[in-house]
Amino acid sequence: MNIQKVSTTNFKGYDARPLKGFYMSSNSHKIAEEMQAIGKKEGFKIYSKLKLGQGFICDEFIPALIPKGIRDLWAQDYWTFLSDKLLAFTNKYETYPICDYFKINYHETDKHMSGGNMFIVNKDGEDVMLLGESELKYLSVKHLQSTYGVSKIYTLPQMDYHIDLFVRPLKDKKVLVADDGMTICILEKGFEKLLQYMKDNKKEDSSEFKSILEKYKNVMAKFKEAVGSNNLPNADKIINILTQEGFEPIRVPGRIYEITKYPDEGTFLSHDCNYINANVFEKEDGDLVYITNKSKIDSLLGLNDSILENFDFSFEKEFMKSLSPYIKPEKIYFVSGDLDFIPDLMLKGMQGGIHCVCSEIPQNIGNLL
Repeated sequence: MNIQKVSTTNFKGYDARPLKGFYMSSNSHKIAEEMQAIGKKEGFKIYSKLKLGQGFICDEFIPALIPKGIRDLWAQDYWTFLSDKLLAFTNKYETYPICDYFKINYHETDKHMSGGNMFIVNKDGEDVMLLGESELKYLSVKHLQSTYGVSKIYTLPQMDYHIDLFVRPLKDKKVLVADDGMTICILEKGFEKLLQYMKDNKKEDSSEFKSILEKYKNVMAKFKEAVGSNNLPNADKIINILTQEGFEPIRVPGRIYEITKYPDEGTFLSHDCNYINANVFEKEDGDLVYITNKSKIDSLLGLNDSILENFDFSFEKEFMKSLSPYIKPEKIYFVSGDLDFIPDLMLKGMQGGIHCVCSEIPQNIGNLL
C-alpha cells in the first residue's frame, strides 16, 4: 500500500533501532525492576512516574506503586513517544510532566491509537508503519500519516487482538511472525525426542515418565485443537502480505494459546506462551537485545528441571534457536514478574505481555540527545 508521502524525521524507534529507554507506568509486580536490571546490563533506562504532583523521574527511583486497576499496568497503549512529541490517551496532568521532562510537545487528539496495534519501522531509509487493520475502522490513513510522521502505512489482518501479539519487527526490514504450524511441528519433534529418551534410558515403564507423556500429549492435543478452530487469519496470510510489500518475514514458534469464542464479539486468544510480544532494540555495537515473556510451557509439558538437565529439548530453547541467526542467545531475556505474574496471570488472563507494559522512548527525543 503506497499512500500519500509526508516528511519524516530520524525517529530511531520501535523496530530494533537505538532507544533511550522505556516508559513504564508503574512497578507493579516488580516487572519494572526486572527491566531495570536488564537495562543496567544492556545500556537503557527505565522511566516512570512519581505520585501525582511530584512530576516525573527515571530509573533508580521507581516507586513500588500499587496499581489501582489494570490500566495502571499498561503503558504501550497509552503513551506513544515520537522524537518531538508525545501522543497520549490518559490524564493530561499525568502527561504534562513527561513532556516537560523530555522537552517535547503534548499532542492532544481524540483519536488516539493503541501502541500495541502498530509498529513504526525503518524501510529503505524512511519511517513507515505496520498497522493492525482494525484501527482503520476509526482512523483515516491521512490522519495517521500526519500524526505519526510516517511516509507509508502497511495494514495487517488481525491475527490477534493487537499485532504485537503475533509480529515483532527486528531491523533491516526483518519481521518475526508467530507461525502456529511451526509450533506444532516443534512440539511433535519434542514428543518424539521424549519417547526416544525414555527408550534409551529404559524408562518406558516408569510411572513418572508415563505421567510426563500424558501431560505432553494433552498440551499438544489442546493446542492442535485450538489452531484447528481458530478462524482468525494465519501466519501464511501475514507472511504473504509482508513479502509482497518488501519485508523479510521470519517464521518463529512464537505462541501457544487457547481459544474463546463469543457469539457477538468474535474470537479471543488467551496465551499460555507468547514470545513474540517483546521489546527489541539495537546496541551501539550493532547487537540486538530481545526481551520477552517467561512462560511455563515447559512445565506444562511435564519437562521439569531434572528432565531438562538431561533431555535435549525445551520449547523455550527452540524459540531461542529460531532467533539464533539474528540475536545472540545471551541477549535474549525472559521476564516473569514477581511470583511469576506474567506467565501465571498476565498472558492468560489479561491478554498482554512485556511489550504492553513498556513504551519505547527514542534515543533522539526532545533536546536530551
